[in-house]
Amino acid sequence: MRAAAGLALAALACAPAAPASGPPALAASPGDVPAAGPRLGLGGAGAGLPPLARAPTWLDPVPARLVARGAAVSTLPGVAVAVWIDPLDGERLVIQVEAGTDAAPRAGLAAFDLHADRWRWARVDGCAPGRVVGVALAGPVVACATQAAGVAGAAVTALATDTGITAWTWRGHPVEQVRGAGSVVALAGAEQVTLLDAASGGTLAHWQVPAAAAASLVVVARADDTAVAWRDGPRIVQRARRAAWQPTAATIVDGEIALLTVVGDRVAVALADGTLYFLAGDGAAVSAGSLAAVWSPAGDRAAAVAPVPGGARLLAVDPAGIPRAEVAVAGAAPGVVVARASVAGAPLVWVDAAGRGTVVVEGRSSADVVDLGPGPPPAFATVVDGVPVAGAVLGEPVRVVEVAAPGR
Repeated sequence: MRAAAGLALAALACAPAAPASGPPALAASPGDVPAAGPRLGLGGAGAGLPPLARAPTWLDPVPARLVARGAAVSTLPGVAVAVWIDPLDGERLVIQVEAGTDAAPRAGLAAFDLHADRWRWARVDGCAPGRVVGVALAGPVVACATQAAGVAGAAVTALATDTGITAWTWRGHPVEQVRGAGSVVALAGAEQVTLLDAASGGTLAHWQVPAAAAASLVVVARADDTAVAWRDGPRIVQRARRAAWQPTAATIVDGEIALLTVVGDRVAVALADGTLYFLAGDGAAVSAGSLAAVWSPAGDRAAAVAPVPGGARLLAVDPAGIPRAEVAVAGAAPGVVVARASVAGAPLVWVDAAGRGTVVVEGRSSADVVDLGPGPPPAFATVVDGVPVAGAVLGEPVRVVEVAAPGR
């Protein structure tokens, strides 16, 4: 990885709404990246977490404490392996279902409406044939990237989240990461980063970058813009759509980066010494003011769970660095904090290493910490009709079940 001199990048000098074909690429000099900027942190040694937590397969029978929601997806055979919450609608889930065989993998997608208690759509061909690299939700679409055996490049299929109709498709370089937020779907792989318009699939920008930079790619939606960020040597460089993807900030990092992710509308940087920082669009850093061995994104919260005698302790911090919850929970750390909607009142749900779930409602007393006990581990947390809810996805057949958080 190159140091402060910057990376040799190539970008498209195009308007924000570039056509699918796009103008020719222009070379960007290392000087296009600010050589200096805000500085944060001191370092140590450690490792990060993957940005998406894959949910395990859950088996029947459904415990009595859970309420089954919706009918079986009879047209979508397979096993549910992952679930995402629509960032534009916290009451809508997108579920990935694996089918096919090891030799011929195939994945479908389905959307479930928690408010209406029904399946909106199900597509057995929601993803192109091949191994699923990743799924990302951005603007009006859910994009699924696949890599087929013996095929040099990757395929991306984008479906409209409200109807399941194919919005666009893309084929190009190999893809190892797919990220999405706001108006952008971002693809990274083979030392390349490609940005696509979420609505049309048109190419917005393309760069040649070192593998480490591509692997750290994140996309963040802000009030009236969408930005991307990645590691450039000792810096976190941000580029914004409104700035025609030119660099808008470069934050110097004094320490080893354990995790680069997104929390709310901020880029979040966790260092190996346990410190956590939130970066604004201009690169200014706000400290979380707390230390944790492992941080995880949870919608508009960063969460950490640390072992303590007799159990664990869960800490949640908002993008302003303000602690929002610090409570004792049952089970063995580290476990995982499940997908959480970025909506007011959404609970935090932690699943320990044994699959036992705990629901925490912010801003209330310790009596609002609910140990779910044995059963299928929760996979999502949101608010339905104004009430905090945790839920799981069961299969086969594929079903959604939920358990109310305190107050329902």
